[in-house]
Amino acid sequence: MKTFKDVFIRVGDAGIVDYIENVTNELKKPWTRAYINEESSKYLGEVAFCFQREGDSTLPTAGLSIFQKDGNSWYIPNVVPIEAGQLSYEEYNEIITDFYESCLMPVSAQHGIAVEISTGELKDEEIVGETPAKLLKAFSNCANKSTGSAHPSDRNRWLEFIVAACTSKNDIDTGDLKRLLQQQGWSEEFSLDLVIEFEFGRDLIKHMEA
Repeated sequence: MKTFKDVFIRVGDAGIVDYIENVTNELKKPWTRAYINEESSKYLGEVAFCFQREGDSTLPTAGLSIFQKDGNSWYIPNVVPIEAGQLSYEEYNEIITDFYESCLMPVSAQHGIAVEISTGELKDEEIVGETPAKLLKAFSNCANKSTGSAHPSDRNRWLEFIVAACTSKNDIDTGDLKRLLQQQGWSEEFSLDLVIEFEFGRDLIKHMEA
């Protein structure tokens, strides 16, 4: 399943300020440093290094910021559209990949800075856990997708998934679960209904374990 890519920067002893200055000095169009946005972050008590990509025929104008994660580790938490209302997964990932490849990597290679980018793909097991992923796939493959979990056999398979998912200690994002259900062939309406059932089952199990 598609997801937004993440970029992590580990500066070690080099220092983030010097690294960002080196990146800024090497910037080429369509990328620029967005100093005015950095001033805004100071009022929130955070340090941020902001950049902007000018839109072109393939990608809209967008900005991104580098924030501290912990110690010498920094990351890009989001890519924000400047003109468009919302970026698609493809647009978001293309923009952050372009920044990673054209702006960060050349400087990182010169100064021995570790920079990583995630794949932009989530496996089913990463979303719900290994055993729950198998149970969910079995449910989706066998269920009547016009009746949700109403049929007794489908209901049993669905409940087996809920119990396995909620007792495996995985922190399941219900937004990701909804998208995963849609990817497995469920309509948006039934996916939402199933997520609501999952949330109720999760709360019930937590209450029983309390």
